Amino acid sequence: MSRTAVWVLDRHGIERVDIQGSAAWELVIDQQLVTPIAEPPLPGMTPRNRLASGRFYGIEQDGQGTVTLYRLADGRRALRLAPFRVTANTDLVVWASAAASPRTSEASFEAPHVKVAELKATAGTQNYLVPDDVAGQPLASIVIWCVPIRVAYAAAPLDR
Repeated sequence: MSRTAVWVLDRHGIERVDIQGSAAWELVIDQQLVTPIAEPPLPGMTPRNRLASGRFYGIEQDGQGTVTLYRLADGRRALRLAPFRVTANTDLVVWASAAASPRTSEASFEAPHVKVAELKATAGTQNYLVPDDVAGQPLASIVIWCVPIRVAYAAAPLDR
C-alpha cells in the first residue's frame, strides 16, 4: 500500500493530509475565487448608452443580480454584471445567447450562443467587453455556463 502526503492551503492555513491507497490516483488542483470583486464601470457605461438589461434567475444553480448591455464611445459593446452572484464553482463562462429565456441546460446549449469570456468571480460587480465576432449574433440573453459538467447555472433575458 502506498502512502502520500498532500499539503492543502485553505483560508485557515496549510494542512497536511495523508492519503493511503493501493491503486493509482490523480490529484486535481482547483482554484476558485469566491471573494466578491468590485470593478468600477467602464467609461461610457451611462444610462444614455444603455442598450438592454435583465435580471438573472437560476437554472441548475442559484443566480441573482442584473446584467446591462452598453454601447461604448468607440462602438464596442460591453456587459456589466452588478450586483451579481451565482453558485460558486470553477470553469464558469459568460455566454451571449439567442435564447430569449432559457429555462433548462438543454435549451441553453441548443440555442445559438457565443462565449463572451470566462467568469471573473462568482459575486460582485464586473465588466466584460463583448467580442467583435458577437456583433452579428442575436443577443437575447446572457447565460452563465459551467464547462466541465455542461450545465447552465443561471440566465438573464435582455429587455431592450
